[in-house]
Amino acid sequence: MRIVFATIFFNFLCIIFFGMIYLNLKNEFINNNSLSFKNDIKLIDIIMFSTTIQSGVGLSNLFPNSFNSKLVTIIQQLTMICSYVIILYIITK
Repeated sequence: MRIVFATIFFNFLCIIFFGMIYLNLKNEFINNNSLSFKNDIKLIDIIMFSTTIQSGVGLSNLFPNSFNSKLVTIIQQLTMICSYVIILYIITK
């Protein structure tokens, strides 16, 4: 049961950590849901993007538009994949 709570805690930490990075890079994203011409990205959009990437869904209204934002998104995806592989290894061991 301890591994379950550790996994949930790790994923929440990743969402918060990468969310803070995305918040700093918010001008390097495109908001596909914005009806106006200005790129109005709110905190809830950042949290949703970070959560969908961490959960493996990957569908969001935000799209990375620069090298930095794409690189951070790739790093979060690789972190998610590696953590799930490690957790599966520990559980099946």
